[in-house]
Amino acid sequence: MEERASISVREFTKHFNFEQVSGDRKSLNRKIKVPNTNRPGLELTGFYDHAEPKRIVIIGNKETAYLKNVSHETKLERFEKITNDKTPLALITSGNECPEEL
Repeated sequence: MEERASISVREFTKHFNFEQVSGDRKSLNRKIKVPNTNRPGLELTGFYDHAEPKRIVIIGNKETAYLKNVSHETKLERFEKITNDKTPLALITSGNECPEEL
C-alpha cells in the first residue's frame, strides 16, 4: 500500500502566509494527510453522516452567518463532533472571526 504524502500545518500556513489565531505552537506540527477539505454546513446543523474529522475544516461566510444564530452550547457540541486530535486545522476565511467555541 502506497503511503500518501503529507505536509505539516506549519509548512501549509507559511506557504499561504496564514495567521495562527488559535492553538499553540505544537499544533503547527500536525500533519495534513488527507488532500480534501470539509465545508461543515450540514454538520453544523447536526447531520454527521460521512463527517471526516481528518480533513481541513473551512469556515466561510455561510457557516459564520449560520453560527450567529446558534447557542454557545450547540456550537461547542457541533465543533466537538466535526473536529478531533486528527483534524489538522480549521481555516477561517473572508476575514471572519474564529468562533471562541472552536
